[in-house]
Amino acid sequence: MTSINPKVVICGSFKEIEGIKKIRAFIWTLINQDAEEPYIFYEVYPTDQHVEDSQPLIDIHHHGKGEETQESYELRYKMMEAYFKAIDSCDLVFVYNLKDGKEYIGSGTMMEIGYAHARNKAIWFLLKPTDDNILSMFKGRPSYLLETVPDAKGSN
Repeated sequence: MTSINPKVVICGSFKEIEGIKKIRAFIWTLINQDAEEPYIFYEVYPTDQHVEDSQPLIDIHHHGKGEETQESYELRYKMMEAYFKAIDSCDLVFVYNLKDGKEYIGSGTMMEIGYAHARNKAIWFLLKPTDDNILSMFKGRPSYLLETVPDAKGSN
């Protein structure tokens, strides 16, 4: 049997990190559902380590704890650079475009979508995007919606 090691990058607001973690677990289930043996080596990004390293930025941006500094800008750059590197080597970009119960794509996620699009990566969305700029990027190009994901929309 040929071994494949799928790599998925999940983009979205880290304010919704619990939903992103649920999607990460769901993707693991999808990857392994028909496998004779579970894929031990697969990647779904962001990793727990990336989330932990991003925590100071999450606190500043989403929880109002502190203000942006040169140090936080440098960390933000490092985290975005890591995302772009992950996108370069991934098989699929999954956009978790949900925030506070509504369809949402922030500036960081928009950059990641554009980067993935320029790299000709497969892109899936949790919810159908409503932004005309995003919709126009996919005219004549397949994109996918994953509209029924158990517990992905914040329910427990």
